[in-house]
Amino acid sequence: MNADFRIVTGRDPLGPIGPSCAIDEVQIVDAQVEFVDMPEEFVDIANWAIALFDEAGLRLPPMRFVHHGDDRTRCNGRRGTHRHVDGHSTIDICTSDLGNVTAVLVVHETAHAWSAHDLSDERKADFQALRGWTYWRDHQRAGWHENGSEQAAEIM
Repeated sequence: MNADFRIVTGRDPLGPIGPSCAIDEVQIVDAQVEFVDMPEEFVDIANWAIALFDEAGLRLPPMRFVHHGDDRTRCNGRRGTHRHVDGHSTIDICTSDLGNVTAVLVVHETAHAWSAHDLSDERKADFQALRGWTYWRDHQRAGWHENGSEQAAEIM
């Protein structure tokens, strides 16, 4: 399923996390999102995450969300992963949990899509220098917490 949309929220920033926050209106814009094997509740979580970036005025690339159930082998042993190839982002979700942890995970992976799409190499280098990290995204040479891309996604 392909969808071109913009979500405008009326959520309380101090209220609950996730798609239970009010979504008031859906409008058509140029964002392109595809959902593959995503149960409706997970589509709601993804739409909520996209809305947060839209509210902040942060541009997202074309994205594909793929749900793999609880098969974490598709996510390198994690609950979720992000890949950015040729200007398109794929977010793999490897959990069936619908709780707040998954809502935060989807925002985190969506933040990877934003940073891969919108941060210049110069900004990434500046962030790394500021934080004292050697690698932007190299999980073979540095632990998760020592990769600039992971810290950028967590801060978002």
